[in-house]
Amino acid sequence: MANFLIIASYSPDGAKGLLKSGGTARVDAVKKTIEGIGGKLQSFHFAFGSEDAYVIAELPDNVAAAAIGLAVASTGLTSVKTVVLLTPAEIVLYDGSPGHPDLGVLWDLAERTRTTCFGTSAAFLASCMKEGVEPGNGRDLGALRSVGSGGEALGAETYEWGRSALGVAINEFYGQTECNLVLSGCGAIGVTRPGAIGKPVPGHEVAVIRDDGERCEVGEQGQIAILRPDPVMFLEYWDRPDATRDKFIGDWMTTGDEAIVDEDGYYHFVGREDDVITSAGYRIGPTEIEDCLIRHPAVALAAAVGKPDPLRTEIVKAFIVLKQGHTGNESLVREIQDFVKTRLAAHEYPREVAFVDALPMTATGKVIRKALRERG
Repeated sequence: MANFLIIASYSPDGAKGLLKSGGTARVDAVKKTIEGIGGKLQSFHFAFGSEDAYVIAELPDNVAAAAIGLAVASTGLTSVKTVVLLTPAEIVLYDGSPGHPDLGVLWDLAERTRTTCFGTSAAFLASCMKEGVEPGNGRDLGALRSVGSGGEALGAETYEWGRSALGVAINEFYGQTECNLVLSGCGAIGVTRPGAIGKPVPGHEVAVIRDDGERCEVGEQGQIAILRPDPVMFLEYWDRPDATRDKFIGDWMTTGDEAIVDEDGYYHFVGREDDVITSAGYRIGPTEIEDCLIRHPAVALAAAVGKPDPLRTEIVKAFIVLKQGHTGNESLVREIQDFVKTRLAAHEYPREVAFVDALPMTATGKVIRKALRERG
């Protein structure tokens, strides 16, 4: 029998409790309104552009079925409830590892159920790309209209692969348990760009702000924030009033995620504030480095972190999972370093590279970079 984890319960005061997933071992209880479930409907339609069938894909091995879906534990579960309660959608849940017996199992399910909208994680899509999985090869996915990705930044290469392999643009979406699904792409109306999350979903006031709460200029790096009141924003952290207060700068709910907004209004994810690498006076986001690394033909998955350095404060260190058939050695290290040097700024290449069998992941498919930093 499947092992289910209950992460939402209802109380008489009209609120619900959710457990927040994240990149650390800490789990926070978040209190939200039941009415906020309805607030997600606009985001769902924007990200998927449909009301009928969805595949909600489980990500890592041994994850409880209730923690599946749209790459964020509480968001995934409540999003399923949103569709069930507020649309005529038929939901398809997969309780198992997407890699067993192979990465094609979810695409087989999508074909069998004539799925129209497929929600999963960037990690799963990147694995399909790197392992040479062709979703449409020998399968009829003609019903598929949209694919949604969350949890981690998708990256330009995975985006382009998806558009070619699936025939649709992958709609990346962003949010936190505290305020779900506030940024998204929507290929159906042309709101889509390689390497970008997307734009604010109608109904949400989102901005990239400075530490003083002022909006950043175009191209200026700052923190993603959502203005209250918002239809899907949390009420408080359970029994942690100080943490609730510290979550806000004025009326801006801060996320701890850094990004820039381009001249067309697209949001480009840089990284978590505590994941940003400070090296020789530069602030370097891991996302751009990781996106570059997985373009190398030998790299299946990659994570970039800062390693303390007496001269530069930190250096960039890359942890890399290789594709089958490749062996990690000094020659490959130099090749990968040169690969990054010729594509990014000189200060962004990884001065150290470690080859690993797997990357530490949360139950929702997010790389635990803190664990990698602790490895040194």
